[in-house]
Amino acid sequence: MLILGFFLQAIAYCIFFTPIYILFRLIWCKTNHIPFSWKRELLMFFFAQFLFTFLSQTLTPFSLNFSFITPDLIKKGYLSANLIPFKTVSHYWLNQNNINTNIVIINLLANLLITVPLGFFLPLLWQKFRKFWKIFLYCTILIIAIEALQPLLLRSADIDDYILNILGISLGYAIWKMFSKIKNK
Repeated sequence: MLILGFFLQAIAYCIFFTPIYILFRLIWCKTNHIPFSWKRELLMFFFAQFLFTFLSQTLTPFSLNFSFITPDLIKKGYLSANLIPFKTVSHYWLNQNNINTNIVIINLLANLLITVPLGFFLPLLWQKFRKFWKIFLYCTILIIAIEALQPLLLRSADIDDYILNILGISLGYAIWKMFSKIKNK
């Protein structure tokens, strides 16, 4: 049921933001005299859909009722942030008999897999991201910004999320690298 909720939330974001994206993209291409390419626009569309999904899972508050949010509650969120690498992962591993397996799978796998498209699409769509260090730098800034915002949205900030996200980006980049070598043969 939890996974279904994530998918429904992502679909809602995609439905809401797709017309905005299409309008923005048409205006952008027209004003910047970008030639139309079905292949590139389809890839850009898929990347936009990924971004909408990514935002729906990382920046949406658990509750849309903001009336009970207080400065003390936000402060508590920042004070409870996990800044110790592998603390959450080791907690799951050491207490695997006492923790709901679905929560473990969703937390670990989702944090790993949700950023794979970033590592794949960025170098595919923009040449400036063909060097791994550039993707690493830009994505590190993005992920740290998201983790810093999450306590404001009553979500938890966790260094393990950052580590898993970077591993996912690295996996996506490796897939792009293999894909580009096969394509160039």
